[in-house]
Amino acid sequence: MNYPLAWVLATWCGVGRIPAAPGTWGSVAAVVMGYGFVRWTGVDPAWLGLAGVVLIPLGAWAARVLEERTGREDPQEVVVDEVSGQWIALVFARPDQPLDWWIGLALFRLFDVWKPGPIRSLEARPNGYGVMLDDVAAGLCAMMILGLVSRLL
Repeated sequence: MNYPLAWVLATWCGVGRIPAAPGTWGSVAAVVMGYGFVRWTGVDPAWLGLAGVVLIPLGAWAARVLEERTGREDPQEVVVDEVSGQWIALVFARPDQPLDWWIGLALFRLFDVWKPGPIRSLEARPNGYGVMLDDVAAGLCAMMILGLVSRLL
């Protein structure tokens, strides 16, 4: 196992080591990076959603390595799941409307913490996928609402 690489990915270069609310910090890092990337390159935010999907198997691997290494399920320092879910949530954010990005952050965090309905059941998936998939589902819920909200604003 390549623990250092898994640690860097799982903690999103150490963001997950911030002691207070590492999941929120992981989401904030994802929003800041995503917004900067979209503004700098001019690409559509839908590319962030694709990047979030690509992160699913990579994040599951990294989360599983950290779970095995620490002996804990879903270690708090693992925030790659927040990054993946947050980027999925931002698919419909308008590049020129910073408010969309912060609404996307708030919606994603709401669904990530609340975990309504079947979202919570996804945590039971094995091999690191439980860590990732509940955040992906939270991101999908936030994405749908942000899509509606951004069309109304």
